[in-house]
Amino acid sequence: PGVKLRCSFTGTPHRNPRNITPTYVDLSTRLISCDWEIGWPNGNLDATPQATIMSCLLSNQDRALDRLNTGSPYYPNVMPLRPVTLDWIWGGTTYAAWTGIVDEWRPGLTIDGVNTMEMTCFDRLGLVAQTIIPPVTADEGTGETTWTRLQRILITKLGWSAIDVTLLASQTYGYMAPERWGRTALAHLADVQRVEGGQSYLYMQPAGNVVITGRNDIRTETRMNTAQVSFTSDSSTTARFSAISFRDTREDLRTHAVASKANSTR
Repeated sequence: PGVKLRCSFTGTPHRNPRNITPTYVDLSTRLISCDWEIGWPNGNLDATPQATIMSCLLSNQDRALDRLNTGSPYYPNVMPLRPVTLDWIWGGTTYAAWTGIVDEWRPGLTIDGVNTMEMTCFDRLGLVAQTIIPPVTADEGTGETTWTRLQRILITKLGWSAIDVTLLASQTYGYMAPERWGRTALAHLADVQRVEGGQSYLYMQPAGNVVITGRNDIRTETRMNTAQVSFTSDSSTTARFSAISFRDTREDLRTHAVASKANSTR
């Protein structure tokens, strides 16, 4: 299978990149290896929702990813808060693997004489953790369901699109206390998680939307119990990556994937 890595270097770095239409640059030919996570971080469903991360090692022999290189086609826009996407390509079909924002560009080791750049990223929950919802003087949301509160936080308060918040649970179980805000949006999401009492949990899907799903619904939800793609030998396709591995445990409720390339010097 092939892996497509894209990053947007145009426009002002944006704290809510799904609310803009990024112009992506394909960095796939620079990609040496990639390591990313999707899902829930641990078996404690009462824990605070956490951002997932992605780390990519990129060839930078031409120094195009050096933010101080004035000759780079991306200068001066090699900086944090750039939208980034990772996709699987197999059999002519594209499958979302991870969506998020660049956190840091860090010069890497020289491998076989080739300079590298490490691009570290976090998903949109990382931005939620940095965003404070301004306080109000009157109570809001008294007695509303956890699903309605989730929509209030992400759509009403943070300006996310409705398509970025998905209900996969057959039902939600909690009703929220009145709120006057004043904390980070992630702290308010944690309140939703606690009120659900372990019956439902929040996480980011590969396409970049937040999902609330029931712990029992993972048994019936199509993406959880049906193969979405099968990687098999295909003589008509030259696999871009020589090694792809997954770790998906019931305890973690999180998929950890690694893609690496043999003879990756570029």
